[in-house]
Amino acid sequence: MHVNAGVQCPGGPHFEVAPGITLVAHTFDLLYPQITEYRLRAGIPAGDVVGDVDRYICSRWPMFCQPDGKDGPTPEMRRDGISGRVANSAALLIRAMPPGGYDLVEEAEARRRETICLGCPYKVAWRSYCSPCNSSTDAILTSVRRLRKIDFDNSILACEVCGHDNATAAWLPLAAVTPKPEIVERLAPGCWIRQNNNAPS
Repeated sequence: MHVNAGVQCPGGPHFEVAPGITLVAHTFDLLYPQITEYRLRAGIPAGDVVGDVDRYICSRWPMFCQPDGKDGPTPEMRRDGISGRVANSAALLIRAMPPGGYDLVEEAEARRRETICLGCPYKVAWRSYCSPCNSSTDAILTSVRRLRKIDFDNSILACEVCGHDNATAAWLPLAAVTPKPEIVERLAPGCWIRQNNNAPS
C-alpha cells in the first residue's frame, strides 16, 4: 500500500526517524527530503525513503492509504463474491472445530484485532439479499465464536482478502484464520494476521 497524498493522516505528514525523534512537514513531498537529509547527516544510508514512509503510515492508518498491485483482493476473489466466500469459510471453520470448540482469545485481544479491522480498506459487507442464507451463515459463525460479541462487531464486516467474517475471526486462534502465505502477503500492512505472521510489508 502507499500513502494517499491527497488526505491528511492523524498528525499530518510525519515519520519517526529514530526513537523519540519525529520529522513533520506540511506535505509528504516536503517530508521526504527532510528524512533524506536527516539520514545523511546521521551517517545512515538514505534508502527507500518513500517506501519507508508508506510502510510507517499505512501500518498505522491503512484507511489513509491506497492499495498497490501486490495488496488487496485479486480479481478472482472479487468475482467469486464475498457472501459465498464467507459462507464457505464458516462451513470450513465448523468442520475443523475441535471437540469443545476453538480456544478463543481474550476479549482485549479480540477488541485489538477488531479495532484494526475497523480501519481496514478491505473490509466489505458480506450479507446478501438471501435472508435464509444470511441466517444460516450467522448461526454457524455465532456457534464458532460461542456467542462472543463486541460493541462494534457489525461495523467490521468481512475481509475481502481472506473471505471470512471479521467479527468471528477476531476471536479465533491465529492458526484457525491464517490463509495461505500468498494471501497473507495481500493483506493490508497493518492487518493483525499479517503482522502476527511476519509477512513482508
